[in-house]
Amino acid sequence: GYEYRGHPAFNSPDSVLDSIKDAGFDMLLLSNNHIYDTRRVGMDRTLLKTREYGFDTLGLKGEGVKSYYVKDIKGIKIGFLNYGYESADYRKDGGKYINGIFVKNEDAQLIDTFNYAMKDEFYNEVAERIAQLKKDGADLIILYIHWGSEYHLQENYHQREIAKKMCELGVDVILGSHPHVIQPSEIIVDEKTGRRTICFYSLGNFISNQNRKTLTDHPSVPLSEFTENGVLVWLDITKLPSGETFVSRIELVPTWVHRFTKEGRTRYEVVPLPMAFEKPELFGLDQSTFGYDHSIVSYERTIAALSEAVYAYNEWIENSIPAVA
Repeated sequence: GYEYRGHPAFNSPDSVLDSIKDAGFDMLLLSNNHIYDTRRVGMDRTLLKTREYGFDTLGLKGEGVKSYYVKDIKGIKIGFLNYGYESADYRKDGGKYINGIFVKNEDAQLIDTFNYAMKDEFYNEVAERIAQLKKDGADLIILYIHWGSEYHLQENYHQREIAKKMCELGVDVILGSHPHVIQPSEIIVDEKTGRRTICFYSLGNFISNQNRKTLTDHPSVPLSEFTENGVLVWLDITKLPSGETFVSRIELVPTWVHRFTKEGRTRYEVVPLPMAFEKPELFGLDQSTFGYDHSIVSYERTIAALSEAVYAYNEWIENSIPAVA
């Protein structure tokens, strides 16, 4: 077997699933650039254990397990998709590369990925899957996508091109990850149909050891302080009697990873900043040498990157749908 290890090829103990579940998560995204770090045995075991722990999973197929599906949430049926990028712009013998590791065909076909050099193939598959999700009753489509350039504060042209196409294909919400920093949000409008897609290009780091202190000696990460920032996106979804379904409000909860020492051990807490500013003593920020001032800067940066599009969407939907206002 593989020993527990960190970057660049990760392998975690089962106990991490207890912590994730205790934190309130009920769905995990399995298509990302580290899904094959411990090859087929690790990939299979990841799916097995996440399902045993009761999580819904996306992005990875298995025996009796679909990689995309419709889930009924309080009477509204949401269609979920999850894709991760391939790390090479070519394929070999039906296989593909993920995190620089060659994934042979029989394994590769289990992972939902896309190739930046083969976007049309990706678009065709997404179109087919959206059609199937709609057939299965989906009222709204959400895509979780692992993409973009690490440590870049702006989305790249691949992300913009893919997001525009996803809007045309019928995706309602795009939630991006991988860059380790917050990237802008955007409301994409299909010029032909008027459809609006809410896109968050990158949600940053939710929990991580990356910050301005730990990355000081890493010239490859010149914007290390931005790796401390994350965000939770809250979506209110409304379904009218007519069946029309849409996001009726977006709210942001900027987060910041508080790294501190307690009882001789390094601790990490994901701090919801609006709550922490109201009662900093509950989160220990008032007693931390690495806390309050840095968290304020983090909050300001996240709001600056995301708020314009969010505020614009909320104003538009309130004025466009009287039943929601």
